[in-house]
Amino acid sequence: MQKHMWRKANIGLIPSLILLIAGATICSVFGNVQTGSFNQKLIALAGVIVFFIFASIFLHILTKTIYKILISHHLSTARAAAIRFLVRVLGYIIILFATLGLLEVPVGRLLIGGAAIGIILGVAAQQ
Repeated sequence: MQKHMWRKANIGLIPSLILLIAGATICSVFGNVQTGSFNQKLIALAGVIVFFIFASIFLHILTKTIYKILISHHLSTARAAAIRFLVRVLGYIIILFATLGLLEVPVGRLLIGGAAIGIILGVAAQQ
């Protein structure tokens, strides 16, 4: 049963994986979003868009397949949905940071700012 689910999922997973890698490669090799000519920026931006779209499709198909496999192993639908949600959130966070990396946005500053805001909100929520 699992092999059948993975075979069916691979119909969408493999092409989307190839296209998301192609988008990242196009952005990295053929263009640069920050510097270069207008055409280079346009090519890089197109690569980032292709990466983001197909990475999201890949994640959606992957989490859907994981959910079906968990259900087939007699896990309750609520637990399987919670696991699917957590995997999807983690996947979107990874996609976000990868997209920001392709756009050459300094991710370190964003992480430090997010940590500082988290501390401030945590202290404010205690009262």
